[in-house]
Amino acid sequence: MKVCGYRLRDHIRLLLLNAWAELLIVAAITFTRVTGMQNIYTAPEFSMLSHDPSQVRHIVGHLTFGIGFGTLVGAAEGCLLLWLLRKLTPKDREQPFGSR
Repeated sequence: MKVCGYRLRDHIRLLLLNAWAELLIVAAITFTRVTGMQNIYTAPEFSMLSHDPSQVRHIVGHLTFGIGFGTLVGAAEGCLLLWLLRKLTPKDREQPFGSR
């Protein structure tokens, strides 16, 4: 099954890649919470608007919206790039050497 020129397995790979990235961010948030250190993921100026010392809402946000929006935006960027490449490349080009 193809969606926007991509096979379904490509979308599944994108979902898994985004899930892995978000899990690494959640691991960093959890690590800073356990050790008491701060990084960019737990600093108040880069975190949620309300005070959440346990960072539970922040972690849930990454596991829900981060994976969902990351996958959708990544797929949309891939579709746009594929469409642009198809429009910008010449249609009648010669065959590469040795591909008869």
